[in-house]
Order: sequence, then structure tokens, then C-alpha cells
Amino acid sequence: MSIPLLISQSRPQNMYLAMKSILYGKIFYGICVALNLFVSTAIAARIYMMRQRVKKIMGQLHAEFYTGYVTILVESGALFTLWGMIYVILLARNSPEKQTFLLPYTQILGITRMLIILRMAQDRAWSLELSAAIAGETSDWQASSTHSIPLHDVPASGGGPLEK
Repeated sequence: MSIPLLISQSRPQNMYLAMKSILYGKIFYGICVALNLFVSTAIAARIYMMRQRVKKIMGQLHAEFYTGYVTILVESGALFTLWGMIYVILLARNSPEKQTFLLPYTQILGITRMLIILRMAQDRAWSLELSAAIAGETSDWQASSTHSIPLHDVPASGGGPLEK
């Protein structure tokens, strides 16, 4: 669908293609958002369904980093999907506010990807070791592994360094 859209938008002098351009745009963005919605829902459902297994293997404290609601929203890319849904609804209604959601569309995609990369850089994203431990329902995944919270760096309640 992107090829007909590109051709129709590259030839604005042709009235037939110019009229079809609007229809092609609605179809193109509708398909993109539908695919994003499907994938985001599948990722969120998978994380939500694995929630109890993760708590069983890792414990309540560590499981929250992998199964919390913010985690589900970030890892599924829900921000970009929601933004796209709003744009497609406004596009279908031919609302002038659609431009407000189209212009930062690529920036929202970048922000969504950066949030996922940030979780990966902080070792808080889903990993192969965690998935394997959950699939096998083994408790080999240690809370003291590299994927856990570094508790030794937490300051005392007084704000100063920990004293021995």
C-alpha cells in the first residue's frame, strides 16, 4: 500500500491520483496501526500471562521490574500504538487536528524505541535467561544475578553512606 501512496503523492498535478492519495493514506495508516495494535497486544498479553511464573521464580520484588504495568506499556510499544490510533481516528473523521498527531509521529516512534532500549541498557528488559527459566519453571535464575537490583549501592535512610 505504500507504493501507491508514494506514487499518488509524488504526482499532485494528476487529479485522479491526488484524489486517490487521501484514500491510500487512510488505508496505509490504518494497516500500520492495525499491525502495531496486534503486535502490542500480543506482547502485553504474553507479559501479563507470564506474570505468576515470574513471581514464583524471582519473588515479588524482582518480578515487578518485569511484569509491572509500566513495563508492559513500555515493552509493548503502547505509546506509539496509542498515538497512531488517535491519528487514524482523526484522519478517518477528516479532522483538522490530525496534523497535530501526524507531525510528531516519527518522534513518538523514536521515543518509544528509546524507552525500550533504555530498559535493555539497564538490564531490566526480558532476557533469554529469564525466558528460559520461566519456560522450564526452574528456580535456577538467581536473585543475585546481573539482572537484579544492586542493593549494595542503596544509601542508608539518613542519606549518608552505609556504615559497617
